[in-house]
Amino acid sequence: MAKILVTGGLGFIGSHTVVELVNAGYEPVIVDDLSNSDPKIMDQLAKIIGYKPPFYKLDLCDEQGTRELAEKEPDGFEIIMTGFYKSRSKTVFKAALIESFKNVTRYFFYFDQRHVIYTGITCTNKQS
Repeated sequence: MAKILVTGGLGFIGSHTVVELVNAGYEPVIVDDLSNSDPKIMDQLAKIIGYKPPFYKLDLCDEQGTRELAEKEPDGFEIIMTGFYKSRSKTVFKAALIESFKNVTRYFFYFDQRHVIYTGITCTNKQS
């Protein structure tokens, strides 16, 4: 069974992605910083799919944390980046997207984990 890292895996898009991956025979590994999600979603996922998938609380903009994740998962996996980022500006959103994407590609490619990366991240501008 192929492992697939789902970033934002406890959010709306990510949690639904996890369910569909399990239904298709894949083994999801969830990474989420919980900024726009709730850890209770893991319990709901477990009821739907029958088990709790591996979960890492991590902001992928954290370079050291991303490196440590890559080291913990030496067999690697394909990566699906989902997420919902609330920001006051598109500039802040783009900077976070670029930083997280850079860290993921740097460390997972560095450890010879060359797999497909799909980005499906959305942004809204939060009004003051």
